[in-house]
Amino acid sequence: MMEVIFGPPGTGKTTTLLSIVEEELAHGTRPVDIGYFSFTKKATRVAIDGAVRLFDKPRKEFQYFRTLHSLALRSLHIDRTAVMQDDDYTEFSNLIGYNIKNPDNVSWEIGYPSYEDPYLSLIDKYRIKYTSLYQEFKEYGHLEGGWKKLEKIDRGYKEFKAKRDLYDFTDMLYNLIEDEEKIPSFKVLIIDEAQDLSKLQWKLVDKLIERSEKIYIAGDDDQAIFGWAGGDVQELLIRANRPSTRKSVLHQSHRVPIDIHSYCTALINRNKKRQPKVWKPRQEKGLIDFPAQVNLSLFDKGQWLLLASTGYHLDKISTDMKQHGLYFIRRKGTNEFPSVSSDAINAMYTWEKLREGKEISLEEVKLIYSYISSKTGLKWGAKKMEGALDHEKFNFERLKSQHGLLLAPHAPWLTALDRIKERDVRMIKSLLLRNEDLTKPPRIIVSTIHGAKGGEADNVMLLTDMSRKGMDGYYKDSEETRKVFYTGMTRAKKELHVVAPETDIEFGEIRYEHQKRTQISY
Repeated sequence: MMEVIFGPPGTGKTTTLLSIVEEELAHGTRPVDIGYFSFTKKATRVAIDGAVRLFDKPRKEFQYFRTLHSLALRSLHIDRTAVMQDDDYTEFSNLIGYNIKNPDNVSWEIGYPSYEDPYLSLIDKYRIKYTSLYQEFKEYGHLEGGWKKLEKIDRGYKEFKAKRDLYDFTDMLYNLIEDEEKIPSFKVLIIDEAQDLSKLQWKLVDKLIERSEKIYIAGDDDQAIFGWAGGDVQELLIRANRPSTRKSVLHQSHRVPIDIHSYCTALINRNKKRQPKVWKPRQEKGLIDFPAQVNLSLFDKGQWLLLASTGYHLDKISTDMKQHGLYFIRRKGTNEFPSVSSDAINAMYTWEKLREGKEISLEEVKLIYSYISSKTGLKWGAKKMEGALDHEKFNFERLKSQHGLLLAPHAPWLTALDRIKERDVRMIKSLLLRNEDLTKPPRIIVSTIHGAKGGEADNVMLLTDMSRKGMDGYYKDSEETRKVFYTGMTRAKKELHVVAPETDIEFGEIRYEHQKRTQISY
């Protein structure tokens, strides 16, 4: 039995899948007999956290709640030291005579690696898409060194891994598919975020399907936005439309309000290569507007996502937001960069806690000591905290008498923590004056649409600027571009602000829809 579950934005796909797990557990299925695999580590963590909380079972029992790469690593008994590491990429660079860019930017967070290096990116892409290296080379466009250099790196990369018995992400999937005896069997198989799986991942999923009794595949083809990285949404639609497959659609969104829903559906319904589906909005009016430019004062209150199709369109506005004194997180790939150092904020609160007579941990002592200058605030060598034990607690008097603290208890954090960078000091002072709660994560997240996949916020500001490469992609396949902006629009729970572009390169379909609706007829 196989069922494909389509989950439009905010319709509770994860909740639905966990209810399936709950029903199976209630009927005696052991957690170890349930395979729950997702495209991203984030979605896997959400699933296993939900299972542990709802079913009151230890995490170790849900050992097959993981990504497909993690399944391969486990099933093949591959030691993590046998997986390509930073040092291995550096060694390979030296041998091949080409300096690979940012080899440490290989991410386990999504279902396939994200290589900063264009050569490794193309080499991996043809393998996960089951195309050819030359086909990916032709589609990429200009590549320094051309075909001969790319082919040389591909050949050298294979030889390097083979001689050292090393694996990369994609090798693991290939090896598990070939070594069928090591592929586990399940009573219940759940595949989440299926719209983003590559052709290679689908081959492994098919092997799992052969070994499973009940199969649930969940996703939303309208939110398939990783085609550029190898995602193949057609594989989902092929399986969904088989005569033997049962299809269902989650109809009620608990996120998107009426007015925003209207624009979202108008946009995505222009696509032809999709599974038709009807889903209902949350029964609140909501707000969608179309400002000519970004209004930073809107960010002074509430929870926000600021989204753009490409990262560099967020650079200038991030700088403007810092100057405006806003506390936010900038997401770049799998990394997050707060507008104010989180260590500096934690040090400030820890110092104030110490001044109030409270005890702090050794880790907290080391944090505040890192922001205090030696000789003036600390005795020389005090930062080593020699003789201190991890489990110990420290108050102000003990630090002064035993661990070299020279400052008086009445010294404010501004004076005591003199090594906090001046820009962070200014920002913290400004935020405190505005009653920003710095003990909580920032209210504002700045991200590409791809980086915000799966997230939501009360308020979304969506930039319609596009890169020239993005516009070329739009002319080549407008449906893919619509999916990206549709995904961005549907993150909003209350307000959506669709901002006019600063350049002449714009995804104009959303604003065009607004112009049609507001045009006055005479």
